[in-house]
Amino acid sequence: MRSHTNQIAGLVAFAAALTLGNAANAVAQEVAEAGNSKLSAEEIVVTARRRDESLQEVPLSVTAFTADKLEELGAFDNDDVALLTPNFNTINRVGRRADQPTIRGQSAPATAAGANASYFIDGVFVSGSIKSMTLGPVERVEILRGPQSAQFGRATFSGAINYITKRPTNEFSGQFKSSVASHDSATVSGWASGPLVQDRLLYFVGASWDTYGGEYRNGLKDYQAPIHLAALLTAPQRGDNSRLGGTETKDVSLTLTWIPSDSSQLTFKSSYNEGDDDHYVSLLQETGELNCYLPTVGNPGTADNSGETWYTTSAGAFCGTFNPDRVSYNPSNPFNPSNPSFNVGTYPGPEAYEPGWAFPFLPPGTPIGIANTLPPEGAPRQSRLNLPDFYDGIMGSPGCLGSTTPADCIAAPGEPGTRRKTKRLFLEFAQDFLGDWSWITRVAYNDDDFEQAFDLDRTERRPILGLGLFHMLESSTRKDSSFESRVESPGNKALRGSLGVNYFKLDRRTFQRRFPGPGQGQFQGPTEETTKNIAVFGSLEYDLSDHWRLSGEARWAKEDRDINSGEACDDVGDPFEGQQNIGTLSTESLTPRFTVSYQPTDTANYYALLAKGEKPAEFVTPYYRSTADQCESLAIDAAGGANTILPEKAWTYEVGTKQTWMDRRLTTNLSLFFIDWENQAVTRNTLVGGMLTQINVNSGTSEVWGAELETSFNFTENLSGQFAYGLANGTFTNYNDEELARTTGVGLQLLPNGQPELDANGDPIYDESANNARGLRLPNSPKHSFIFGLDYTNEITLNLVGGAENLDWFARTNFVLETSRYDASNNLLKYPNRKLWGARVGLTSPNWTVTAYVNNILDDLTPNGILSFPLVTGPTWAGGKGPTQFSTSPAFGRAYGLELVYRFGD
Repeated sequence: MRSHTNQIAGLVAFAAALTLGNAANAVAQEVAEAGNSKLSAEEIVVTARRRDESLQEVPLSVTAFTADKLEELGAFDNDDVALLTPNFNTINRVGRRADQPTIRGQSAPATAAGANASYFIDGVFVSGSIKSMTLGPVERVEILRGPQSAQFGRATFSGAINYITKRPTNEFSGQFKSSVASHDSATVSGWASGPLVQDRLLYFVGASWDTYGGEYRNGLKDYQAPIHLAALLTAPQRGDNSRLGGTETKDVSLTLTWIPSDSSQLTFKSSYNEGDDDHYVSLLQETGELNCYLPTVGNPGTADNSGETWYTTSAGAFCGTFNPDRVSYNPSNPFNPSNPSFNVGTYPGPEAYEPGWAFPFLPPGTPIGIANTLPPEGAPRQSRLNLPDFYDGIMGSPGCLGSTTPADCIAAPGEPGTRRKTKRLFLEFAQDFLGDWSWITRVAYNDDDFEQAFDLDRTERRPILGLGLFHMLESSTRKDSSFESRVESPGNKALRGSLGVNYFKLDRRTFQRRFPGPGQGQFQGPTEETTKNIAVFGSLEYDLSDHWRLSGEARWAKEDRDINSGEACDDVGDPFEGQQNIGTLSTESLTPRFTVSYQPTDTANYYALLAKGEKPAEFVTPYYRSTADQCESLAIDAAGGANTILPEKAWTYEVGTKQTWMDRRLTTNLSLFFIDWENQAVTRNTLVGGMLTQINVNSGTSEVWGAELETSFNFTENLSGQFAYGLANGTFTNYNDEELARTTGVGLQLLPNGQPELDANGDPIYDESANNARGLRLPNSPKHSFIFGLDYTNEITLNLVGGAENLDWFARTNFVLETSRYDASNNLLKYPNRKLWGARVGLTSPNWTVTAYVNNILDDLTPNGILSFPLVTGPTWAGGKGPTQFSTSPAFGRAYGLELVYRFGD
């Protein structure tokens, strides 16, 4: 833990200043409209510290949404919850595949890394993805900011998101919900709860189905995907106009609660979730749009940059704010389709075309070349995915580049898109003893089967020379089990606490099929990973007086990981010949949290805390794939572990206040924080087994400082408003970014002539002390986020058949503004501000609600994920280096819908 005296002193000074607000609060209470319950804010009970506490009294930065509030806001899934929560955002790059929750700007790498914040269902860690989960059976969502290891365990480095599902009730009740909306979207869901045996055996059952048709179509034209005769014998040459981004979800759940006595309770829950998605949307930023660090040599209309230090190392870049809606070419980029040197015209016949790139079935005179098929200046962005390669299959050329098994040269047809099936089981036993002591034991099991077929390079290009990069089909299974048992002392004593143990085990098997390539046409042997985590945790809280409390929480954990590629080094004479590529990691951690809180009145609460977060060491999984060079991977491991990620560590310093004013009409919650972060994981492009691959590496040190402010005010009995603000200003403090050095030249080790010094392999040498990323913003998180909401309700009398009926009508609106964020640590490409506005209006009675709504009124398509990748096929710069390209995952566009909710029972 490094010294940050000024930041800590500032937080302490702020905490002292907050206490001055107590007098003002008391005055406000005296002039408030006492006793007006219609104007008082709803009290929310949360379990952020594994026991029931009022949201306004728990000394943590927590946002909580009840089921009723989620319904009022029209929140459908986790992405909606994130939009409505300050300093919490999600990233989508490959459809509903990988969870990337970001809390307080502490983002994780885009691929092949554990998240820095994690999801939980009823306090049980979700090891797979939660993206296909709907909010139908959810009673409450709690977003906990800051390290939560002490109570929630592993993978809560920056925070936790806990979904609390509905519990069975002793009275019969239920709900049916249906909706239809734009883009062929529809939802049907329902749940029911009640007693099977009054007061003893209770049930809850729920089910839902929803579909979203997608807003984009693929734009691949006939003969647009090139054939490379050295690698492919047959490949589809037809175009494709299929829909992209569509999803379908089915979900069922059952909960049974047995109450054998007044002091004991046994709860069993099971759920099944199934997702079936189209290929995700991937809109391209064209190579002709790159506008900075272009390694050009004076082609027509371009500058001669051959004398720049970055000339031999840069793949070109885009600097500035990305336009998500339209293509905007750079006139000085030689890959601009208007550049004569880039437009290759029409196909003259195979004998006249460049060897190895002929179109054997293409009629002479047909327009060919990328310049003929790119969207024109100002056109909407498009997808050009090789989906026919999946629908029809591909056959490799004779010999398949050295493969001895003919079947390995055939990539059989497959359905592009994503399919997931998830089964969850949960058993909880709670027993009271010795009066008010409690013993809670939980056992959980999750089984997640996942398959995704996708065009990895996201362009119309095909792989060549056996690289096997782009035609990708992955299948994986995750099976995890957990056990937790804890004892809690009575909560009404001055000294109270808890003690528990936790065991978690995860087994994951991943199969991959890439084509073409030697022996890669079929699924390879699986990469197998095992994670075991054992922990002891506890807490103590003491009431120093009627107003002051002191608490300490801690968790000791040991995590062991194993990975096996299933392959061995088979290079004759290699030092590692015959050795299996197996990796092992072990991490021990102690993660405490100390909190002091001061509650001078029932309506004011002040707190300060210090908490440590630690993320266990991880494997750089590309080095353990069956397609990797196993000898190379073993040598890297023996040389010191570039194929592993060191544990990330962070200390969080936080002060805050939670207050209610004017007889609880006004609520204001404010927190300030500073995070000292070590070994942050970032993404880097490198060669793994001869293939350009994205891997994760540790940076040096980073820091984040910021704030969360959440307010709500009941203006009148009919009108209420909400405002929330999040600030997360994260920067690198010590990091030499190789990607930045390659692109800009800052940090390269130079020769006397000013050119980069190269090693024996021809790669640039970096000055490890350059610290070229110092002061740059942490990627993938907005610095500022604003959330505004207004809610108006009133009575209306309708003359219906059978007489008049008094109903309530409502109008609600929400507006979210997220300021720009960067896609990578080099801070070159920036997302524009994101502005999402929605509105809902409807009628409601005690039994039913009808709502008409419009989402994303402004039709803002700012992507929530951008992924950069260097091109290894197609056009190249004069020096032979492929340019960089970007793909974006756009937000949902404007949508209109109608929703009906019917409530029955008690």
